[in-house]
Amino acid sequence: MNFFKSIKELFPIILSVILFSCNNQDNVEIITGKFINRTSDTLNIMYYDGDKGKYEFVHSIYLKEDNSFTDTLTLDQGYYKLSSGKNSTSIFLQKGFNLNIAGKHLGDTIYYTGKGANENNYLIEKDFLDERIKEKQDFYYVSTLTEDEFLTLYDSLYKVQIELYNKHKNGFNEDFSFIEKEGIKLMKNHYIASFEEIKQYLSGDRNYKVSGSFPNPYTNLNLNDDRLLKLYIYKPVIDRYIHSTLGAERKSDSYILKYLDKLDEKISNPKIKEELAFDIGINRLKQVKNLKPVYSKLTSLISNEEYLNKIENAYNNIKRILPGEASPQFTCIDMN
Repeated sequence: MNFFKSIKELFPIILSVILFSCNNQDNVEIITGKFINRTSDTLNIMYYDGDKGKYEFVHSIYLKEDNSFTDTLTLDQGYYKLSSGKNSTSIFLQKGFNLNIAGKHLGDTIYYTGKGANENNYLIEKDFLDERIKEKQDFYYVSTLTEDEFLTLYDSLYKVQIELYNKHKNGFNEDFSFIEKEGIKLMKNHYIASFEEIKQYLSGDRNYKVSGSFPNPYTNLNLNDDRLLKLYIYKPVIDRYIHSTLGAERKSDSYILKYLDKLDEKISNPKIKEELAFDIGINRLKQVKNLKPVYSKLTSLISNEEYLNKIENAYNNIKRILPGEASPQFTCIDMN
């Protein structure tokens, strides 16, 4: 009886441990695996910083002597690069994923098993496809095409990409399926929106204009789902769309303020609005002549404390050198 009594008393504790373990796995990403050969002692996880235009280091996974590895991550849902030496591959991470990676090494064919495998095996195929078509996406190549040639090409590229997506989509989770499909459409829209400028600046014809029948890249553009912020191309497309709505006002001295007003009008999602406003504040505030109303508008669109502090610092630094403000204090140093 004492044995069964002890088990009965311990049962709530055992159950709590099991439930904690399950819940904990739902809040992390687990990556394990083993390579036949190694090209490096580490696997580095990199995240693309759209503001800096480059990949930034996030985390290292260390390989053991037998080339196996295991790690538990707490990264935000999104697209990353998994790199080893000179080799890299795309990877999508999400809380609850439990991925096992196998293959010769990262520069060779690898494959995933476990939760999240469907999404990431698709990304391996997508990387190979992107490598095959990248010459056709080069801006210099695009600048050599006529309007009809360009539209035919990008319809074909979209078709190939969406066919690959459709081949795998039944195994995707809801978020990844939505983000990935929208990303394929956004990339096509990005090139359509850029074509006129590509022709103007790279073909040498500064007066080039697309025809009246050229498609509108912003038709049915998703303006209010912040899951799309995980796509590095999303903010540039939305930014270009806002600019396109301002027309001749782009030459106005108060253009940045008009941009922020239009952003506030067109975008209802507060996070998307905040991200674009922050980008303007960091990158364009120094171009503003009438600083105070722009700063006031920025702070009305941003609630993130870290963002607000950075905007405030930028504002104060610019304000100190404006005409009519007190001159910065300098300290003279005797060099003798």
